[in-house]
Amino acid sequence: MPGSYRIAINVPGVSTALRGDVTVQADPLDRAFTATARQARQDALMSLYDLQKRLGAARGRVQSRADDTDAVKQQSARIQAELDRIVGVAGSLLRSIESFNSVPTADHRQQMTWANGDAQRALAAIEVLRNAP
Repeated sequence: MPGSYRIAINVPGVSTALRGDVTVQADPLDRAFTATARQARQDALMSLYDLQKRLGAARGRVQSRADDTDAVKQQSARIQAELDRIVGVAGSLLRSIESFNSVPTADHRQQMTWANGDAQRALAAIEVLRNAP
């Protein structure tokens, strides 16, 4: 997003972080891409990044234990596969939305809705699995 940012970069072997200010400007040739449209695109991207982060964290909670039954292990594997599928869908959407300067299309928004719904069901299945005896 256009704006002024303060950055810090930690370099291995260098004791002090490199710090500086950066100003990002909007493309002056892209007059059709308004600040409102740019913010809508950014909001969609951040929502997808957040979805991937939540699913990645959830995947770690699904690991089978050695004393789990075969049925529980199979269910864990199915949930992990579903989480991986949804992360892949989110990644594809991210690349698609990032590839051009406009607000997310109706198709993008519908796919985001479906991915979030699938994620909610997968997260609920994790909780059921975790609470199983």
